[in-house]
Amino acid sequence: MERKHKGKCPFCNSEMAPEVIEKNTIRRDKCKCTTCGEIIYKCRNIFCNDYAKGGLLYDDELCPPCGERLLKAVKEFPDKYRAAIQKVVEEKNREKNN
Repeated sequence: MERKHKGKCPFCNSEMAPEVIEKNTIRRDKCKCTTCGEIIYKCRNIFCNDYAKGGLLYDDELCPPCGERLLKAVKEFPDKYRAAIQKVVEEKNREKNN
């Protein structure tokens, strides 16, 4: 059986090289954790080597740590850039009114 690169399983958190149970050319390969037997897929973050959860109706796109980092960045975005965005909006409003 073919194996993928080592990475962390999102279900049992073990570091393992999962078995490929369904090889795909366009989509991600369907894999099985060699420790807990759960279905997993390679995380879509190209800089990450861990795995995302597979499900009956939906397969996660990102592993849990990458998903948490993305959520944190989205939550922080308004605070980080609010002043810059407000400045651009005010300038556009001034241009529009003149």
